[in-house]
Amino acid sequence: MSRALTNKLYRNFTKGLITEASPLTYPENSCIGLDNCLLYRKGNISRRLGANFEPSFQYGTHTLPVADFNKHALKEFMWETVGNDTTKNFLVKQIGSDLYFYDMSFSTLSLGAKSFALSMNSYRVSGITEATADLSELSFTSGKGFLFVVGENYEPTYVSYDPVTDTVTQTRIYVQIRDFLGVNDSLGNDEEPATLSALHEYNLMNQGWVDPEKVNATGYVVQYFNAFGGTGTMTKPTASPISAYFTSTSRYPGNNKQWWVARKAADNTFDPALLKTFYFGSGRAPRGHFIINAFTKDRASVSGVTSVPSEPIAQRPLSVAFAAGRVFYGCQSTVFYSQLLTTKDKVGFCYQEADPTAETISDLVATDGGEIPIPEMGKALKLISINGGVLIFANNGIWFIQGGQGGFSALDFSIQKVSPIGTTSPNSVVATKEGIFWFSKVGIQGLQITNSGGGAIFNITTISEDTIQTYCNDIPEAVRPYIKGVYDPATNIAQWLINSLNDGYNYLYNSVLTLDLTLGAFYPWTLGSTGPRLCGIFLTPNLNPINNPFNTSIKDTFIKYNVASVVGSVYKFTFALFRDYNFVDWQSYDGVGYNYLSYLESGYELLEDAMRNKEITYLFCYFRQTEENYVLNGAVYEPDNPSSCLMQVKWDWASSEVSNKYSTKAEAYKIDLPVVDPTNLVIDTGFPIVTSKNKVRGHGRAIQFRFESNGIGKDFDLLGWSVPYSGNTAP
Repeated sequence: MSRALTNKLYRNFTKGLITEASPLTYPENSCIGLDNCLLYRKGNISRRLGANFEPSFQYGTHTLPVADFNKHALKEFMWETVGNDTTKNFLVKQIGSDLYFYDMSFSTLSLGAKSFALSMNSYRVSGITEATADLSELSFTSGKGFLFVVGENYEPTYVSYDPVTDTVTQTRIYVQIRDFLGVNDSLGNDEEPATLSALHEYNLMNQGWVDPEKVNATGYVVQYFNAFGGTGTMTKPTASPISAYFTSTSRYPGNNKQWWVARKAADNTFDPALLKTFYFGSGRAPRGHFIINAFTKDRASVSGVTSVPSEPIAQRPLSVAFAAGRVFYGCQSTVFYSQLLTTKDKVGFCYQEADPTAETISDLVATDGGEIPIPEMGKALKLISINGGVLIFANNGIWFIQGGQGGFSALDFSIQKVSPIGTTSPNSVVATKEGIFWFSKVGIQGLQITNSGGGAIFNITTISEDTIQTYCNDIPEAVRPYIKGVYDPATNIAQWLINSLNDGYNYLYNSVLTLDLTLGAFYPWTLGSTGPRLCGIFLTPNLNPINNPFNTSIKDTFIKYNVASVVGSVYKFTFALFRDYNFVDWQSYDGVGYNYLSYLESGYELLEDAMRNKEITYLFCYFRQTEENYVLNGAVYEPDNPSSCLMQVKWDWASSEVSNKYSTKAEAYKIDLPVVDPTNLVIDTGFPIVTSKNKVRGHGRAIQFRFESNGIGKDFDLLGWSVPYSGNTAP
C-alpha cells in the first residue's frame, strides 16, 4: 500500500486556551490544555514566573485568627490624588470593618503602611451586629481628593486627609432627598376635610403650608439638615396658614392648593377667602418642602407631626462612583446623585437646592442633586463612570445613565437599559481601552460603547462563548460573587482571581485567569492550596519592575496582589508579585517554596482526515536558549536559568494512559553546553535556538502534543515544533 508524506510546523500559540471546540474542529494556534504559562505576541510560550512576596517585604500589623478568616470581607482600592495632591496615592485595604492605608510611593508597598487606620463599626446601620457587618464588602470611589465609602450595612462616609498632621478623618454622609412623595392621607387631591389628620397635616406642610415668618415659635422641636450636611434642631411655629384657612372656612385645605397665591396686595397677608376664588383642579400641588434622610425617611422629626410614621429601609448603598463632579450612590433600585461638589459639604445633598413649593425661587438647576428610580432594576451592585455617564451593573441587568450634550446635569440626562443579563460578580468588572469586561450570568462578556448623535450605542458580546465557556461554567456558583479583576494598561491584559477550589474561603484564591486583549486570548494560572494564598488584586500608580535578567520579553506590570499567609495561629497580610525566576511559588515563605506545573497541550491534529492513521518517527522541537552564564554553586559551576521541558504525544483522542495511546514522557530541551572556562563564564553555543530531534512511537487518526515543565528552577521558552507525518493513502 502506498504511503503519503507531509511536514507541518507548529509555531504559534496566540489563541491561548480554547475549550469550545469538538475533537474534529479544533482551531489552529490554540491549546486544549494550558496552565501556568505566558503567551507572547510573537507566538512563543514560556513558563510564568513564580509567585513571591515583594522584595524586603514585611507583614502588616493587622492579623486574623485562622478560624475567623472567612468571617471578614476583604477589598482593595487605590485612592488616587489624596488630598488633591497629584503625587500622593494610597492603597485602601478593607479587612472586615477596618480600613488600612499604604503610601503607594513605596516600591515595596508593605513598607509604606500608614500609622493610622479607620473602623467602620461606629457607622453600622442600627440593628446590624458587628459579625454581620464584617461580612459586608465595601465600595470605594475617590474625587476632589476625598475617599467615599459605602456598604450595605454601613452609613455612607467620606474620608479626608490632612498632609500637615498626616492623619485621616472620617465623616458620615447623610444622603438627603426632598420628599416629593409625601404620605397617603386617603384624601382626594381636591378634598377639604373637616378634621385634620396627622398625615394630611404633614402633606400640607410638605406642600409649603408653613409660616413664612416663623412667628410664635413655641411649638414642636423639629430636626433639619444644615448647609454642611449635618443635622440641627429648631422650634416649629404654632401659627400657620393651615389654621388660618380653617378659621375662615371651617375646612382644611386640600392637597391641590398653594396658600401663597392668595396674598393680599395691600398688606401682603394671607387671605383664605381669596384662595377660595381660585380653581386649582384635581392635581396635586408641588411637594418637597421637607428634606429627609433617604434611608430613614423620618418625616415626624423634620415636620413635628409626631404621628407620621417613618419608612426606614435596612439597606444602604452597595456601590458608589464619582462622575461629572458628583457622587453617585447605588442603593437597591435607586441611584442618588449629589449636587455638584463645589464644597465637600454637598456630598449628601441629593436634592434640588430651591424649594419646589416656594413662592419665588423654585426652579431646578443643572447643578442640583436628585434621585433616579429604576423600578425594574434589582440591586445596583457596581457603578462605573464612563462616557460622560454612569454604567450600572445590577443583579438583573445593566443600565446606563447618560448625560446630554454638555454632560450629565440635573436638567439633562436619560436612562437606557443596556442588557437584561445581570451579574453576581461586581468586582469582576474591569474597564479597559478595548471596552468593559466582566463575569456575567452567562459567561465573560465584553461591552464596547460608541457615541453617536443620538447618544451612546452599546455592543455586548459573550467573549467566552467561543473560547473558554466550559472553563467559566465549571466555576462554582458559590465563588462567583467574590471574583476580583483589574486591567493592566502596561501589558494590555485583564486579570481575574478565582477560587476554583470552592473550599469555603470566599477571599482566598488559587486561580488567576488572564485575558490578553491584544491577542484576544485567555490563559489560566493555578497556585497550590497550601502555603500563602492570594486574597486580592489591585493596580499601583507606578510600574513594578520584574527584574528578570533571563527573559526580557516579560513586561513590567502595574498589578500587585494582596496575600494572606498562615503564621502560627493567625493569618498575616502582605503583598506579592509573579517575579520569582527560580520558578517556584512562595520561596520567601519557608525558604523552599512550592513547585507548580507549567504545561500546554495542543488540540487534535487530523491533517483534514479523520479516517487514516498517521505516524511520526521524529518530533523536532525548537526552544530559545535560556542559559547565559555559568555561576558558581559551592564548588561547582552550573548554568544560570536552565531549561527543561518534557514532551509527550497522545493518539486517537485518548484521555488517559489506560488507552495505551500515550507515549513516554521524554526530555525535549537538549543542549550541548560548552566546557566551563573560569576566565569567561559566558555560555555561548553559537546558536540562540536549541533544536532537538526526538524519537516518537505510535500511530492513530488524531494526534496531540503535550509539553510540560520539569521541576523547580527549570524554565522553558518553546518556539514551536515540526513533524514529518506519514500514513496510508487509503483508510
